[in-house]
Amino acid sequence: MIPRSLLVITQTELRLLTRQIGFKLYIALVSILAIVIVLNTDPHSNSLDSLVWAVNNLAFFQFPLITFVVAYHVTKNNRQVGEWLWVTPLELPLLILGQWLALVIGFAMVTVIILMVACFLWVFQGIASFNLLLSLWFYGLLLLLPITFAEIGIALTVSLWVRRALLAVLIISGVVTLLWLGVLMPTATLLTPLNYTLLTLRLDPIAIFGAETHLLVPLLSFYMLFPLSFLILSFWIVPWLDQRTQWKPNHKFPLGVFFLITVLATSLAFGCYFDSVQHSIVPPPVNEQIDDWAVITAFFSGSITKSVLEITGQLSILNQSQHTHSSIILSFNPGLEIVYATINKQPAKVAQEGESIRLTASGLQVNPEEGVEIELIYTGTPYILREDYALVRNIDFDGYNPTSFRQPIRGYIDSQTIFLARDGDWLVWPRVSFPHLASETTELQLTIYRDLPTISSGTMLNSDSRGTTYQWLNPSQLLLVSGPYNIHQEANDTIWIAPLTHSYDAVRGSNALILRRALAGWLEEQRPEPSYAAVILPYALEVVTGGSIIGLPATGPELTHQGSTHQSDEWGIRELAATISTAWLKDVISWEGNTLNFDGQLRSSTTICGPPDENGHQECITYNLGSINPQSPEGRLTESTNNSMLLNSLSIMLARQITLQITDDKSFF
Repeated sequence: MIPRSLLVITQTELRLLTRQIGFKLYIALVSILAIVIVLNTDPHSNSLDSLVWAVNNLAFFQFPLITFVVAYHVTKNNRQVGEWLWVTPLELPLLILGQWLALVIGFAMVTVIILMVACFLWVFQGIASFNLLLSLWFYGLLLLLPITFAEIGIALTVSLWVRRALLAVLIISGVVTLLWLGVLMPTATLLTPLNYTLLTLRLDPIAIFGAETHLLVPLLSFYMLFPLSFLILSFWIVPWLDQRTQWKPNHKFPLGVFFLITVLATSLAFGCYFDSVQHSIVPPPVNEQIDDWAVITAFFSGSITKSVLEITGQLSILNQSQHTHSSIILSFNPGLEIVYATINKQPAKVAQEGESIRLTASGLQVNPEEGVEIELIYTGTPYILREDYALVRNIDFDGYNPTSFRQPIRGYIDSQTIFLARDGDWLVWPRVSFPHLASETTELQLTIYRDLPTISSGTMLNSDSRGTTYQWLNPSQLLLVSGPYNIHQEANDTIWIAPLTHSYDAVRGSNALILRRALAGWLEEQRPEPSYAAVILPYALEVVTGGSIIGLPATGPELTHQGSTHQSDEWGIRELAATISTAWLKDVISWEGNTLNFDGQLRSSTTICGPPDENGHQECITYNLGSINPQSPEGRLTESTNNSMLLNSLSIMLARQITLQITDDKSFF
């Protein structure tokens, strides 16, 4: 049972805290800070981007303010005058614990109210809808409360150890200032609110925490456990620092057990977080056998149960290079695992190398213009890398550094959400710059075992209470999307909106449908009562089409191909028309392949060049500013946009034509 004295101490300390002028000043300053943050939110951000922006700023700027309140509250009696004069070694842990509980309750109440106010302001700004207010508020609390918890624990521990309010405030304010100036960045980020994971956090309107869950759970657990370890340690440190040398800490054994448990739990959380960070980093690249193989036929069949993908694949490939190969390299998501593999019906050895697998077999030698048959069975949950979806935010300059090694996201699966595009690495395929289509036949069958709304460009073979099976022959790029969507009906068409989407996404979806109908009326064979759908894709950064489906990225300031942000924004409509035209042309016509390259520069780096010599040459040195920031290694194979002049010209002409049909705007381009 909780000692009654602990409840009395907590109640008393909470009453004293709320009466402090410093605490009231903290409430006023944090309220002003929250209002300023909300008013500076990009109006084109979705609600979750805005939430991450607010949480990062609140967590950073509230730390010195919390320290000021905590230090004054703790040290005013932590001396030979005041209530601590009468504290015995038996009561000391209860007093420290009671103060800590009072501080946690007091600041948590403020955090709850401040976030609710921020959510209301976003509703008035039009960034979030009123019916999503509670969800947005809840997700914000899940992020901000553990950080606030850690800040209270650190401020309390420092105040107890240095025993002077001013010194505690100076120490923590100095660290925060150095972080703001970039002196301690990024090497101090794990133990501060400016953690790299939080700075680049991407919450998706459909998947919510989604791909970030494996990072956030251990990180926030670490923030909760780390202060507890030092708080228990303070039960020994405070008596030792006290001038009354006869003080000795009591309850050594139970305190030691609790301390050991918290240290082990903290270490476990840190280990899990570190392991998750390693899995979110792009593995070392393997740049071999690029465009060396041509796929003649391909057949895949599989299923998705919850978040587990199971695929059986058969590939007939031809060596179109001038080299003889003793192994075969295929693109393959690192989250998947090969269960069975054969080459020409002989067992094959499989080695995971970067974002690919290498298949070898005894005596394998594939000469130029010689073909092989490959059969694979694999399973797992494909994951996406933070390099490809993170917001890439830092504290330098304008706050954004574009990546140089980003790949398009063409597949995502979790227990609630599915997004599958044809050219994603969830389907094993040779490393080619061309669309993943075999020269003769490409067939795919998938059975989806879930009840959530699903839209597919394939043919439905059968459907029952257990699942639905779809089939694609020579499939288009966008295959299937499933998730907790809100479906809006517009005549014969539908708009699939994410639960926490920006209100502009509905407008963009409506405009996309109008443009798609105009495109079909001009170039496609007329069908009786055609039906089209626009769907917001999870984590996608580009427009993707598949038959009558248009996949759009969610609205957000860091995402490319934003399209229309307002129905009266004619430039937005023209931009959306251009991206839809390009995506449609790529989907229905076989173009020359995109450029695959290995050159680029790390996003968190700076290059300093010396003066030119007599020949005009300069010696330049590149310094990596993000030594522990997880990011893509140099040399990662990336896909550049197709620069075909014919494709660009046709896209512009097509976009102009369909825009004129709906806006009569003759100033296009």
